[in-house]
Amino acid sequence: MRIRQAVYLTEQGTQRRSNQDGVLSLNKVPLYAVADGAGGSEAARLALTTLKEHSAHLGPCIAAVASNPSTTTRLAVRHFFQGAFTRANAALQEGNAGRLSRLSSTLVAATVVGPFAFLAHVGDSRAYLLRDGALRCLTADHTLAALQLSRGDISAADYLESPFRSTLSRSLGMGPTVDVDVAEIRLEPGDVLLLCTNGLHRFTDEAHIRDAITHDDLAGSTERLLEEVRQAGAPDNTTVLLVATDPEVREDLTAGQIERALREVALFRDLSDPDWMQVAPYLEQLDAAPGEEIIAADGPAEAFYVVANGAVEVLQGAERRELGPSGHFGTLALANATRQLDTVRALEPTRLFALSRVRFEELVRDQPALGTRIALIALESLGDRLGVLTTRLAKVIEAVHGEHRY
Repeated sequence: MRIRQAVYLTEQGTQRRSNQDGVLSLNKVPLYAVADGAGGSEAARLALTTLKEHSAHLGPCIAAVASNPSTTTRLAVRHFFQGAFTRANAALQEGNAGRLSRLSSTLVAATVVGPFAFLAHVGDSRAYLLRDGALRCLTADHTLAALQLSRGDISAADYLESPFRSTLSRSLGMGPTVDVDVAEIRLEPGDVLLLCTNGLHRFTDEAHIRDAITHDDLAGSTERLLEEVRQAGAPDNTTVLLVATDPEVREDLTAGQIERALREVALFRDLSDPDWMQVAPYLEQLDAAPGEEIIAADGPAEAFYVVANGAVEVLQGAERRELGPSGHFGTLALANATRQLDTVRALEPTRLFALSRVRFEELVRDQPALGTRIALIALESLGDRLGVLTTRLAKVIEAVHGEHRY
C-alpha cells in the first residue's frame, strides 16, 4: 500500500493563550503523530521529539514486515511503539523535575507498511479511518468518562454530558510507567487515516468530520475540518493530520471482508473495534492450496484457526463436515498442549488465520484484561463442545445397552 499524500493543519483556538498541540510528519520513514500537551508548550514538543529520535529503530521493523508480514515482524512494530512511548514518558517525567506545573501530553502515532497501518496512542487524541464514505474511530479515549462507560457505570447519554470527558485517566508524564494501546488494521486502496487532538472531536460530530474529508483534496479537507471547529467557536487548540493511500485496484478479498469473517467467530465477536485491532497482530495468515492438509489427526494441536475465505473439510473418524468463511477449529489448542482429533484439508484455494497457543499466551501477558476476556470466551466454547460430546457419548451408551437387552 503506497501513501499518496500526508497533510496537516493546526490552530490555537479562540480561548487559548498558546498552541500546546504538536505534530510530526515523517514521510520517508513513514511516521505520523499528533500530541496535545498540558503544563506548557514544551510537553507536546518533548513527546514528539523523543518519538522522532526513536524513529531510526522503526525502519528495520518496517522493512521486516514488508519482506515477511508474520506475527513476529508485526509484533516487532508493536514493541517499537511501546519503547518509543516509554521513552517519551520518561522525557516528560524528567522535564517535570522541580516544576510546579507538571508537563503531560497525549500522543497518537501511525505508520503504514504494505497493507497494514499500525497505531499507538495514549490519552484522548484519536485516530479515524475513512473508507468508502464511512468514518470509523480506531482508538478508545483514555478518560475517566470513557472508563465509566466501559464499566457500565454510566449510559451513552450520560457520557455525552459527563464533565469527565476530558479528564485523562492515562497520558505521557502522568506517572513513572505508561500503558500504550497498539493496534493493527488492514488498509484498502483509497483509505484515509485521520489523526487529531480532542479540539476536533470534542466540538465536531463524526458526520461533519466524515463529510469534510475528500481523498483527492487533503489540503482542502484539513481546512474544512478546522472550519467545522471554528463554527463551534474554536475554543481549544486543534490539530488534524490526514494520510491517504493510493486508490489502486483492489484485491478480490478485501481487508473489510477478512475482518468481517474473523469477527463473526465467537472468540472475537464481542470485542470493540480498538480491542479487535489490538488482537490482530497476534494472528498469522495462512494460504492453503486445494487438497493441502492444514492439520493432521494425532499431530500436535498448536493453534486455533479461522477460515477467512475458501472452504475446508474436517474429518474425524467416519464423520465429515465442511467449513466456509468464519468457520473455525482448534479451540482446544489454546488451552493445552494436546493432540489433534481432526484432519483438516483445503477444498479450494483457502485463506486462514491462526492464533497459536504461543501467541495467545503472549497476548495474555502483554494485555492481561483483554487476554483474559478472550480466554473466558474460549473456555465457554470448550464447555459447549464438552456438552455436545457428553450428549453423543450418552447416546452411544444408551444404544449399546439397548442392544444388550435383546
